[in-house]
Amino acid sequence: MSASPTAPYFEINGYQARAQIGCAPDEHGVAQGVVIDLRVHLFFNPALYLDRYAMPYDYMAAVDAIATTLAEGHHILQESLALKIGRRVLASEHVERVDVRVRKTERYDGVESIGFFTPVDRDLLMKVDATARTLA
Repeated sequence: MSASPTAPYFEINGYQARAQIGCAPDEHGVAQGVVIDLRVHLFFNPALYLDRYAMPYDYMAAVDAIATTLAEGHHILQESLALKIGRRVLASEHVERVDVRVRKTERYDGVESIGFFTPVDRDLLMKVDATARTLA
């Protein structure tokens, strides 16, 4: 499998859930509405296009990554939540990169949502992990 500029991707759009997220004291212990979008970039694999039951990548793994991460409990920042979801999706050897968008939909009056977007790849994970070790 190799990377390709025309590599395919799956999209998970508008995953809606209640999540414990936020750093403000009034956000602790309460769930609020979030919407999560993923674009899961795959390494190029021609088998992806074959009409058969044995899929090279099951996009439900990405849906499960969102649900499992949200179920972990309180997340302080949208940024770290996005990275945690991306890390789980990247556990698949078929995934090259995942674009993660997290939006809080109930926190602020007058806006539809406040959100964070990041592309997550293995290089970013290594840099974040190294920074975490340095700051520990």
